[in-house]
Amino acid sequence: GVIVCQGGDSILGDRSEHQYVRSVAGQAAIALENTRLYAEVRAFNAVLEERIDDRTRELQVERDTLETLNSIAIEVSSTLDEDVIMENTLNTLAQLIGVEHGSIMLIDRETDHLVDRAVLGGSRDVGYTRFPIGQGVVGWAAQQRKPLNIGDVANDPHWVPPPLEDASAKRRGSMIAVPLVAHHEVQGVLVLSHEQTNYFRDEHLRLLSAAANQIAIGIHNAQIYREVEQQLMHRYEMQQRQEAAVSQSTAILQSLSDGVLVCDQFGSVLTANLAVERILDRSIEELVIWNLGELLKRLLGRRADELALDDLLANPWDERNQPRTLSSTFQHGTRTISITLDPVISSKDSLMGAV
Repeated sequence: GVIVCQGGDSILGDRSEHQYVRSVAGQAAIALENTRLYAEVRAFNAVLEERIDDRTRELQVERDTLETLNSIAIEVSSTLDEDVIMENTLNTLAQLIGVEHGSIMLIDRETDHLVDRAVLGGSRDVGYTRFPIGQGVVGWAAQQRKPLNIGDVANDPHWVPPPLEDASAKRRGSMIAVPLVAHHEVQGVLVLSHEQTNYFRDEHLRLLSAAANQIAIGIHNAQIYREVEQQLMHRYEMQQRQEAAVSQSTAILQSLSDGVLVCDQFGSVLTANLAVERILDRSIEELVIWNLGELLKRLLGRRADELALDDLLANPWDERNQPRTLSSTFQHGTRTISITLDPVISSKDSLMGAV
């Protein structure tokens, strides 16, 4: 700036006065510059404090986000109950974001509808709300596999207004919907809503998108586990029934007064009953190590062709497409023994052996 000194004399002051004015002007300039620098430093400090506060809030949000994602990861890895996964993760996200309304909807593969499976706060019964794929906010998110952040549902084209008689239904406010995708397959949609418009921010969308991946994997693993468990139970029940049937068949076989020998499709003896042990005077332990064809040759001698097992196994059906039957008699000591040889055919007309 400039200092102006004005007087009535034609000559203003002497050299010493001029020097004095210059000295005062220099000091004033330094003081003014210091004041300006001080103001700049204060302004800079204010901006710096504001930036530090903003960054502190951002770090707090990031920390909360990481803690939430870690909590969800632990939840997903600690249980294979999809209902527990959905309920706990939904409550965790709602608490962090500060919402009171939300749900997780899964796709019903039979109807291809989205059905709510976990509801925040239990505000309605599970399974109450259903949306076809492609309809409404959640239907669009599931079909397009993209998240939706809606500032006001009343002005959004994807929104399907609830019936007028439902006075408690949402009609305004913000909503965010994120698809649950695992292994390139849509499992469902995560939905949160708030009464305030434009409530959800970009960091909310990033958090929910990251959490949705973990939730979807947890649900996928839980569903696979349930399917495997059901298959194992089915196989176990089938095995139990088969063992019961085998036990029953064995009991019936052993109770028969007629001797019975059963062989496989190669002639190896599989089982024999107590009656055949008595009739042939041979132990069951000995009989089951025989080939039935060789045993018949030993018993019938030169008449073994009458009960040609190899031919029966090679051609089990006659010209009328009926199972063949071979029969003969032979002397065994003082006994006359009658033998009937039949093929064993399964329900699918495949040869299993002979009896």
